[in-house]
Parts: sequence; C-alpha cells; structure tokens
Amino acid sequence: MDIRYSEELSVAFLDLLGFKAFVKEDLNGAVELLRNMAMAMNTAIQDDRLHSPESYPTEDLAQLALKNGVSSFKAFLPFSDSLIVLGNDPNLFVHQIARFVYRCFHLTSHAYASSKASSNPTLVNIPKVTRIAKDNYKVEENYEHWYPTLFKGGISFGKTTVINSQMLIDSKIHPLPNVIGTSYVKAVQLEEIELKGPRLYCDQAFVDQLNDDVKRFMAPVSYEKAKEPVFEILWPAFLYIEGNSAEVEANDFISYYQPVKVLAEHYNTSGIAEHYEQFKILLARGTYMFFKAIGYEEIGLNTLKRHVEEAILNEIPEIK
Repeated sequence: MDIRYSEELSVAFLDLLGFKAFVKEDLNGAVELLRNMAMAMNTAIQDDRLHSPESYPTEDLAQLALKNGVSSFKAFLPFSDSLIVLGNDPNLFVHQIARFVYRCFHLTSHAYASSKASSNPTLVNIPKVTRIAKDNYKVEENYEHWYPTLFKGGISFGKTTVINSQMLIDSKIHPLPNVIGTSYVKAVQLEEIELKGPRLYCDQAFVDQLNDDVKRFMAPVSYEKAKEPVFEILWPAFLYIEGNSAEVEANDFISYYQPVKVLAEHYNTSGIAEHYEQFKILLARGTYMFFKAIGYEEIGLNTLKRHVEEAILNEIPEIK
C-alpha cells in the first residue's frame, strides 16, 4: 500500500441533497449541481491566487479573505454526488467549509428569490438566440433546471490516511487517492443521521479541537440513535462578519432567507419539503446565535421577527 500521508486531520463527508430525485427528473440539471460544486471550489482558489490574504492592507480584511478561501483544505475529493474534504486547521476549516457550502447554494439562489416561474422556481429562462439572416436574430425561451446545490454532512477529527490507489478509465489505469481511517468512518456515520435539512454534524473529537469563538456555534443534537455526543454546526452564523455594524449585517439576512422561503413554498407538498423547512430554521437559528454572541441579541431577534414566520421562531430552542 502506497501511503501519501497519514496525520491528524479534520474530515468532512458531504452529500448532495436531492441528487437522486434530480437525476430522475432532469439529468442535465443534476449534472449542473456537480459543476456548481467544482465552480465554487475553483472560484475560491482563483480568488486566493489573485487576492491572497497577505495582499490586503488591514488585518480585518486579511482575515475575511482567509475565511472566504479554502487554504485549510488539504484534499478535496468529489465522487458521484458526495465529497470528501480533509482539513488542517479545524477552526479555520469550520469557517471555510461553512462559506463553501453557502457559496455552492448562492450560485443559483438569486434565481429563486426573483423567480417569475411561479410553478417551479428552479426553472430558469436562458434565452436562446439564433441568427436567421444578416442583422436578423430570433430569440426563443429556453428553460433550464437550476437545482439548489445543498449539502448534508458529517465532520470528525483524527488519524487519517490517504493512500495511492488506482482507477480504470477507457481501459487505462490512472492514479486515485483514497481515504481511510476511523475519522472518515465517523464522518460518514454523522452524515447518515436521519434528520432533514442541509445540516452539518460533528462529533466530540472535532469539537475538542475548536477554540471558544468557534464553539459558540456548536449546538448539541438530541438523537436517540447516537451512541456518542453529536453536535450541529450552525454554519449560517459564519456567514456574518463580526466587527461590522450589527445593523448592516442584519440587513443581509433576507438575502439568505428569501430564496429558501421560495423553495419551501414550492416543495410544500413534496417529499423533500422538510429539507427546506429545516433550512429555514437553521438560517434563523444561526443568525440569532450570531447576534446573541456579539452582544446584539435584540437586533438579531427583531430582524427575525420582521422576516420569519412565527412557527419557525418557535423551533429555535435558544429563544425563550
């Protein structure tokens, strides 16, 4: 066995929500989800190359650029509708994985917020222009499925080994990295928790690596099948910028929430409706916990009361 490296790492196992259903409905639309995943990663890498954290004039801007990047990702291994991400610095890893999963969703979320196709907000008109003569063009409606790129995942920490394996494509052997270790097994088990929504779970081994600032947004999970403590990362909390005006940050909430609200209304009678209801709760809970943590609980709560249904607020255990 050819070992590439074996060390203590954060291990995230992420799975695309709804992928199998999307494949059955529209294969091309489902393929775009995989492209979105790759695009989000490539964009972060290019941003870091063009504007590295060290290039910014202030420490605050440098830290923001760092959190928006993927520098803590030691490996990014997609396969089918799943993704393995290995990370070095657990604290930075949380910030970067949170922003990565949101970046994937944000690639198409603007289309849902401004959707005019009331029957299906994921159907987006990309006009098809055909030249029929000199200076004469025909414009036709051309609808494509822009499905939401959402992940459910598990994260653990521990001894992780990456080996050089092999794969066969077009009858030719190519190198293939493979991940083994109890940390990977635990990450997969966490992703398999039977609770709905684009949620990120982690275990005690991972939480033990985190500083107090990051631990503020780790919420214990009550799950009867769990044999060990399980925590949920309230990842929307990491989308906000601590140090900015609380009022300015609060204004961003509606841009996060509105696309999800539209999707929840569309899928209201389908089998995946609960995913979007739980997403709404997660966004509201993460937002509330952020503003509470920075000492502006009232601003956070008032923001939620203006935009969020009472039934969603009632699902946030921290609101008394």
